[in-house]
Amino acid sequence: MKILAWALALTLSSATCAGDFSITHEDSSGVWVSYSGGVSDHDASMLNFLMVAAGNRNVFVTINSPGGSAYGGLALFWEAEQWSNLTTIAGKEQGAWSAAAVFWLGSPRDWFESEDSKVSFHQAYCLWWDPPGCDLTHFRARLCEAFAKAGYDGRAFDRWLTAVQAGYGVSGWAMLTDEGWHFHDSSLDITYRIHKPIWEY
Repeated sequence: MKILAWALALTLSSATCAGDFSITHEDSSGVWVSYSGGVSDHDASMLNFLMVAAGNRNVFVTINSPGGSAYGGLALFWEAEQWSNLTTIAGKEQGAWSAAAVFWLGSPRDWFESEDSKVSFHQAYCLWWDPPGCDLTHFRARLCEAFAKAGYDGRAFDRWLTAVQAGYGVSGWAMLTDEGWHFHDSSLDITYRIHKPIWEY
């Protein structure tokens, strides 16, 4: 299996302009993988390759990514949610942000590596200086489906993210830590607790 791990590591990190899936080690619990870099539209196919190669073994993916392609994140969500042996973990170095947060949410089990780990969501956009800058109708419908599949009120979560973007631009985030949900303004580095998120049942 170690030879397979090296082959997988080389294959999964070779795609141009994609997130990097690297196998860090294998033990009796399963295969441990690091996912870093920007989310691309091709990363879901790399995750599929990894899961198929792992067979019935448990796969633990630690995510440290700033995000990237919104549709790439959705594709990772739908790929992740179909694998019962997959666990996504928000890393302590960076955590899962933006499209990477949607990926993190997709697995049957999602964990935090440490108390410093963060998972942060914002509404999608095309122009950071004047968001959204494009028609998000189709994307928002798919995002609502993903949030609902993960156990939230998808429409309420989508509306909240849209309202925050209207007020704070791309600096407004819904941040999840092991202590619960927070609002985060990345431009001022201000964070405060959301005690009753409208998207939780």
